[in-house]
Amino acid sequence: MKHISPQNNSFRHRHLLLFCAGTVVLFLAAVAPLGLAQSGPEYPLSPASDFGDAKARPSSPILYVSAYQGNEVQYFPGGGALVANIIKPTGLALDPTGTTLYIATNSTQSQPAAIYTIPVSGGTLTLFYRDSMLNEAHGLAFDSQGNLFVATASGNTVLEFIAPFNPPTTPPITYADYTHDGINDPFSVIFDNTGTTLYVSNGHGGQDGGGSVMKFTAQHAGSTVADSSFDIAYGLAFDQTFTNLYVSSAATQDHHYSIRFINIQTGVVSPFTTSIALKEPLGLLINGNTLFEADKGNNQIQKFSLSNGSGVVFATNVDAPHFLAIKP
Repeated sequence: MKHISPQNNSFRHRHLLLFCAGTVVLFLAAVAPLGLAQSGPEYPLSPASDFGDAKARPSSPILYVSAYQGNEVQYFPGGGALVANIIKPTGLALDPTGTTLYIATNSTQSQPAAIYTIPVSGGTLTLFYRDSMLNEAHGLAFDSQGNLFVATASGNTVLEFIAPFNPPTTPPITYADYTHDGINDPFSVIFDNTGTTLYVSNGHGGQDGGGSVMKFTAQHAGSTVADSSFDIAYGLAFDQTFTNLYVSSAATQDHHYSIRFINIQTGVVSPFTTSIALKEPLGLLINGNTLFEADKGNNQIQKFSLSNGSGVVFATNVDAPHFLAIKP
């Protein structure tokens, strides 16, 4: 089957500044019930925002978003850029200490894909690793031992950087690949609550090539969790109980956009019905009872109640959002 990456065809990436008038409107947007329809997002961008504002509210989680076409990593609340002028950012992951954000980038005509680090409070962007083997680097995840895993979509591999790191010279090992494991267009990687079992979304995996989810308990020790009901399996997120694994379908041809969840104990795949239309849903993240979704086609972040699927637009003007990370 011919390889199709999210940067081909309709995955070609496509800033309207919105302003809220007065503190009453801001307050209502922040506390409105999740199921209530809203005329605007909770966090439209503001040129007056800076990261210091977000840091001043340590009790509020900070959501990081990779804006692929905007060439920056944004944060909310605030809507500013944690780092700008970073070409084609994709995967995001906080290190085990929660102090450093790891950022994957796609390759360009002039340089290979790379992984960078930056303090979560802002600061200097540092190169962690760059090499052609990071072929279309996407999702990132840390295991319980602090090892870093990266899904390379065009490379059809999951690579592992063994801790302790010695950036930027220590290369990763191949944890899983197409030849040994059937990895095919891997986009997202995530660990279960033990930090030992790795789940991988394969955009074109499965018997019909429509997408699959696999799990690995060790290098080249993988098995298929589900290989149906997906149209380019992309984002992954576990619920609080680590019973249900949510998967986004980022279909590029038939527009069968959806979010489904897998009961990892039974393997049953069920639809997650949302109250807001999806358009190229990519990265997923669950915080409490709320599911955040990077809606690339609408250039916005949406959030949904896991209880009933009711949702609101969380943030707009995020230029082709890909992945999400959160600092509690």
